[in-house]
Amino acid sequence: MGASGKVRVLCIEDERMLLDDLRDELCAAGYEVSTAESAHQAFKLLGEFTPDLILCDVMLGGMTQLMAMRFCGTFEISVQICWLHRSSSSRH
Repeated sequence: MGASGKVRVLCIEDERMLLDDLRDELCAAGYEVSTAESAHQAFKLLGEFTPDLILCDVMLGGMTQLMAMRFCGTFEISVQICWLHRSSSSRH
């Protein structure tokens, strides 16, 4: 938890509209949220923002799931990572 006492969430998603929706919903629910549109941006943020939870796009360019787990180890943080997957196909 951050100094505000809120759970801190880092959202990593390369689709801006979806990222904005995630941020808005989580902020409205009382979470402290930081966002990144790329793996590179997420690496930079972890130097200044220590999340309790990372929500990460499974198909994020520039980062595999293994890389994400390794970069958390690099910053010596213990964090839960939740992988987001959105399918463009619809079922009828």
